[in-house]
Formats: sequence, C-alpha cells, structure tokens
Amino acid sequence: MFRIFRSLLWSGILAALGSGAAYAADCSVSLTNNIGDEIAVSALLHSTYTGEIGEGETLGVTSSGGELSQTLSSYELWFPFKPFKATQANETIQGTIAGSDGDETCAFLASTAPAAFSNAQRAELEAVNESIRRISLIYTTALYLCDVGRANPTLCAEHFKGSSLIMDLIAYLAGVDAAASKSGAFKEVFQPPAILDVEAANPPDALGDALFALKGNSKKILSLELAIATTAARAKSAYSSRASYWQRVQLNTLKRYKKELGQAMLDQASLSQNLSQAIADASADVSIQAADVQAAQGRLKDGLTQKQVAHLERLGCPPGDVPFVAAAFLMQDPNSFSGTLAGFLADPTYLQSLQMLGQDLVG
Repeated sequence: MFRIFRSLLWSGILAALGSGAAYAADCSVSLTNNIGDEIAVSALLHSTYTGEIGEGETLGVTSSGGELSQTLSSYELWFPFKPFKATQANETIQGTIAGSDGDETCAFLASTAPAAFSNAQRAELEAVNESIRRISLIYTTALYLCDVGRANPTLCAEHFKGSSLIMDLIAYLAGVDAAASKSGAFKEVFQPPAILDVEAANPPDALGDALFALKGNSKKILSLELAIATTAARAKSAYSSRASYWQRVQLNTLKRYKKELGQAMLDQASLSQNLSQAIADASADVSIQAADVQAAQGRLKDGLTQKQVAHLERLGCPPGDVPFVAAAFLMQDPNSFSGTLAGFLADPTYLQSLQMLGQDLVG
C-alpha cells in the first residue's frame, strides 16, 4: 500500500510517477519511449546500516541518452529529478553507488506518462514527507517511553500505547507504489479503499477524540494516496495504449482525488493543532529528548516488531518493503530532537508544509 509516503508515501506520492521500484546495489530501469517523450525519474538511496549518514557514499544517476547526470547523497527519501525530453528511444536509467561497502541499495521510479504533479508540488510533497517522518519518529519514541514507564500515564492510558495511529502514519511514509500493480485495468476507476483499524476502540473524552480524529484523517490521506498512485498508473497505461478517452477519465479522476487530498492535508494541520492543545489541556504532555529518540531507534535496529509488521501488511505494505520503513526512522539524527509531544505537533514547519501542499492541491 505504500512507499504514502518514504515518505509517503508515501511516501510517497512520487511513486505515482511510474512503475514499482526494485532494489539492488547498483540499479537500473528501462523504459519504452519514443524520441521526444518527457521522462520523469525519482531515485532512492537506501542502507541497512544505521551509521550510513556519515560514510559519504553517493548515488550517481545517468540516462542512456545523456540528458540526466546527477548525484544523490541523501538517504531514505525519494528524490525527484527534473523531467527531461528523451533524445533516444527506449532509454535506460542507470544508478551507481560510489564507494559502496555492501550495505547500500538503490531504486528508481520512472515514467513517460504526463506528470501527475508539478515540480513545485513534488517539492512540497517532499517537505510534507520529511515533516511527517519526524512526527512519526516522535510518536514511536512516545510509545517507547510508555513501554518503559517514563511517559505521562494519562497519555498512555488513552490507548496511545496500543493505538494504530503510529502505524497509520508510518504507513503514510512507507509509500504507495505497490498500488501500481493494479495499473493495467485503465478502463476502471479506482476507488479510495477503506483502511481498517486493528483496534477500533474510541476513548470517550477530549484527548481520545483528538487522537483518533487525527488517526482517522491519516487513514484518509493514506487511502487517497493509494487512489492517486493507482489512478496515475492507470492514466499512464491508457496513455501508453493510446486510449485517449480512458486517459481523460483517469486524469479527471486524478484531479478530483488531488483536491480531496489537498483538503485532507489542510485538515491534518488543524487536527494536529487540536491534538496538541488537547494534550496540554489534559496535562498529558511528554518530554522527548535526543537520548529518548536514540533509545527508541535502538529498538528498531533489529527491525519492526511482529505487531508492527502485521499492521503494515494488513494495510497492504509488501513484506519486502517493511525493512525500508524501519530504516526511515534509523536514518534520522536523534540530536535534532528536543521538545515535547504537544510542541512537535504544533511545530510551525510541520504545519506549514501541510498547509502549503493542501492549498496548492485544492487550488
């Protein structure tokens, strides 16, 4: 169901640009294109080693026609390159990891279909993914503090410890390109799927209501990103098949889903602020410092728990993508975290990234 968001969507939505990703030490993807077609490419550099940030490996990305030649150094984020016009038919995009010591892999998403998002929107999506990635690690840290008896008991008692909210947000970052497997049926309009809860309890109080309202909207975002990825892939299929009527149908559907996603992003900003206030009103806030984040990351070094994996798979995450979800948390610098849960939820950078994307998509 996702990559809604590696963040996406993730995770995330960049997967709507093309085919599903395959991971390898060096990587490549071959396209069926004509000279003059516009090609959109996104790349991901991944490592299984948590100390990779300081090792300096880079991913060199080139196209066989010579139009693309760039270097990527950031890990665990899909990076969208500027689309280019093909100078030769059937291009190949090649990635080479310089200085690889065996724990790095890379992947591409590439397409000749018209872009589903503008360059500005793709940049905004990346900002949203980075912000929500941080919030997700903060939630994971708060759960860790509940587990070790150091969190606010009021917060833990609100079913926060067992809530699927965190996994919904992790799923959002995990991305949506698995939906591309449904791309062949371009004569059908894909409907946003219902995302089921593992635990459906809804605490009858203001804090619980705010928590589950945010979780519910996160599920909506996830569902819409799935629908957007699938619809964009079907539009690509129709385009490749020269089925102009169905391409228009899919593109019109895509336009509608993007507006709905934009409103959901605006709602996410408001609901995050509401939860922040509810935590403060209930005196349920918890301090989260670098050492706490580092300890929570330590529990993920051997991978996600069985319960977390089961939740991701229930939501549709392919088993092969699960390790990348944990890696997205491990690659974050714990020293960049210092504050409270309520404070992080109301962080201006986080809220602004949601609002900018929401306003842009709503139009």
